[in-house]
Amino acid sequence: MNPKAASGKAHDQIEWIWRSAQKRWDHVSLFLTNNQGIVSELSHGQEKEYDMIVACGGDGTIHRVINQFADSGVPFGVLPLGSGNDFVKSCNLPSKLSDHFDMWLDGTTRSLDLVKISGDVSGWAVNTIGLGLDGMANYYAHKGKIRPGTARYTVGAILAALRSKVSSMTLHLDGKEIREDLLMATICNGKIEGGSFHLSPDSELFDGRLELATLSHLPFPKLLLTLPKFKNGAPPTIPQYKLRPFQSLTIQSRNPLHVHADGEHLGSTIRSLTLEVVPGKVELSVPQ
Repeated sequence: MNPKAASGKAHDQIEWIWRSAQKRWDHVSLFLTNNQGIVSELSHGQEKEYDMIVACGGDGTIHRVINQFADSGVPFGVLPLGSGNDFVKSCNLPSKLSDHFDMWLDGTTRSLDLVKISGDVSGWAVNTIGLGLDGMANYYAHKGKIRPGTARYTVGAILAALRSKVSSMTLHLDGKEIREDLLMATICNGKIEGGSFHLSPDSELFDGRLELATLSHLPFPKLLLTLPKFKNGAPPTIPQYKLRPFQSLTIQSRNPLHVHADGEHLGSTIRSLTLEVVPGKVELSVPQ
């Protein structure tokens, strides 16, 4: 559990989570993540002693826990305590917290795809990876004193729209080379990011493929008018916005880029990344 999720509001749930878990299982452990988002008490394969690992927090907590235990072979559950909860929305998990406990107890799981990241940074992503405008919007949403909630991502997007620039990118999309000048490139395993921005309505977390969402140059006034349209349940139908399915992608940018994975800032000077879907990498607890 990350007690700092939702700007510390998750801390108030610790006692309730502990009581709810003890009512259902004879043997349960509760670990708090450290400042790096890591469960330091579990190392050297100790997590394999458990029947399930549950990430309690927001999308960042899910990202960190998956990155720590993706190779464990232990099934995962998630308890959404964040401000955006994009992953939970993307895979239609319950919004009521108590329903998750009953779901874990039932034991039904589904094989979840992950995105393998390599290049200037490496690791795993669960939901989305955003470069350029998207990465910068996430950076500003978590910087400073913007209040938690989905509005922070809107504010971050507006600040990014003011400051982001088009970058010349070379894309190797399933082996095909494409060169484009892009304002934004987002790799979508799930449908939603930033709390309510629907970037890829056809994306599924269990289908063995990813979607590349790209946005080419738009004048700032038009960009400002376009951003709210992503919150209506489908991306805008404009020629500057494209969605392309793929399984493997390498992106090389002439300019350094802000990049996030599942809302976690990966860096501001990234130029080269390879993103590849790994079908059914982990088992996720889902409704029966």
